[in-house]
Amino acid sequence: MKKLILTSAALLTAATLSQGAVIQIGAPTNDDAIDWGAYSPSGGGTSTMTFTATDTVKDINFVLTLTAADFTNDSNITGTSTAANVNMFPNGAGVGIEGGGGNERINGGQYMTMQISITGADAADVDSIAFTNLNIRYESNADGQDNRTLFDNDGNSVTYNLGSDPRGNYDATTLSNAGLNTLSLANIDDWELSYAALLSGTDGVTALGSFSIEYTTIPEPSAVALLGLGGLALILRKRR
Repeated sequence: MKKLILTSAALLTAATLSQGAVIQIGAPTNDDAIDWGAYSPSGGGTSTMTFTATDTVKDINFVLTLTAADFTNDSNITGTSTAANVNMFPNGAGVGIEGGGGNERINGGQYMTMQISITGADAADVDSIAFTNLNIRYESNADGQDNRTLFDNDGNSVTYNLGSDPRGNYDATTLSNAGLNTLSLANIDDWELSYAALLSGTDGVTALGSFSIEYTTIPEPSAVALLGLGGLALILRKRR
């Protein structure tokens, strides 16, 4: 019985020490002062671009990899796609697909694919990870013509209508991947989330605003030991 009590106390202590945090890469609002350039961009103007956010306590890096494509058929997006170049807005306030005249936006017939990876000396300390949301910066031009689609690499998709406002200026909205594959440590190497502006029903322009994940890390062994000793002291005190 005593052994069971001590074991339970140790498990409770370890669970209590699990450290959780949210990582957000990018500019989550239409505030142009918030800069994607703060996340170590690499590869702008090519078919692949990466951004990195770092844990403020441990040596853990979360690397967001973006790839882009043009497509010609809403019913077969990936099957009719050709590679395009990813790039960041000149002011760093969004990320889109490179076009003529410095147009780094995601227009109808284009999509962006997002993948996440973990690097760093303490990467093994991450014991859970989950996708939170995707923030989209968009500008609408006509009523009922603002369909955007999120899809995963297993054929699941969900379509959003962002509405007809604002016109002429960017606003921001948040999309979740409800109904799509969830991100976890078990599938992180294969997990993909793609965002497309459809050819039909899309008149406005759009760009990525931010990409957010949440994660937890295992506690430091020294901290577990200290709290475990504290729990043992409490148990012994109650026995007296």
